[in-house]
Amino acid sequence: MMTIPGSVLKMLNVEADAQLEIDVVQGAFTAKPISKHLRKRYSLHELLRRATLEPLEEAFSVHMTHLYI
Repeated sequence: MMTIPGSVLKMLNVEADAQLEIDVVQGAFTAKPISKHLRKRYSLHELLRRATLEPLEEAFSVHMTHLYI
């Protein structure tokens, strides 16, 4: 836990309970806000559009040529 002046929090555009990433280089540290959404979010449609049947075919040793989604 660290106390950071309100003026610095405003410059970082974060609230008092925000989590910060701290880096230490040559005896000095920097702090930057940790994004709440580090990974891109995909819709189910986007995920299914990129899906292939090869992993299923390999796992079950079958060829799924007539599977419709």
